[in-house]
Amino acid sequence: MKKIILLIAISSSIKLFSQPTNIEPYTLQIKKRDISHLFIYDDSAFNEPQQPIGYIGDNFTRFRIKFISIIKNPLDSTEYLIYGKSKVKNNICSFQGKVNIDRCITFNEDNDTLTLFGELSGHYTLFEDQKQPGTGIFKGGFETYFWFDENNEIKYGSLTGNTNNQFKGTWTNYKTLKSIKCNWGDYRIPDSEDLDIGEGEFIPANKYKNNGWESYILGYGSFIDDVPIDDNRRLQGLRIEKEKWWIENK
Repeated sequence: MKKIILLIAISSSIKLFSQPTNIEPYTLQIKKRDISHLFIYDDSAFNEPQQPIGYIGDNFTRFRIKFISIIKNPLDSTEYLIYGKSKVKNNICSFQGKVNIDRCITFNEDNDTLTLFGELSGHYTLFEDQKQPGTGIFKGGFETYFWFDENNEIKYGSLTGNTNNQFKGTWTNYKTLKSIKCNWGDYRIPDSEDLDIGEGEFIPANKYKNNGWESYILGYGSFIDDVPIDDNRRLQGLRIEKEKWWIENK
């Protein structure tokens, strides 16, 4: 975790003092590539796969999501088929759906003309299993960032800043048809307003701890209820945060 934070801090400082240059369209080219790996970030160098963080509803209730598998649709070069699971409180639901790429560009940055970066945007629709309780449809738009290595391979874009895979949209209940806001992302959450009080990394505000954020604050924060977090409580929080909740017990 410390390595990830350090990388984020360094790349964030670069981002603040650089501007995109040499912007070029890349939508046609991205159709010829398989970029499914960008949506499930697993960097073995850190030995700690990134789990998205998210919220649902106006009270910023903790929302967890895991893309378990994603494959490029052989019949549509801009579409990726997804299977995964979501979790709100103790309710875990499986879902299937798709993400579609609408636009892609590449660019350099003023202080790093040797590295080529990329940004793609699109839309998604994810259908939770209607046989399970409290289910619905996720729908919205997303942005994902990447970069090219010396072999022109596309890599996860954490080098461009401290956010990635920013999903912003709604969840609509199958039965009531009521829609509520639901956003998630890697490292940061889009439109998180006063939920996020962190500087170099995402840290939830203490006032939302009872909305599912207590273990995250204990694991990655410094204070809870204005009391410093000791080692025992931090380990307690980290243990919960690192649980692979999407894996069924045999």
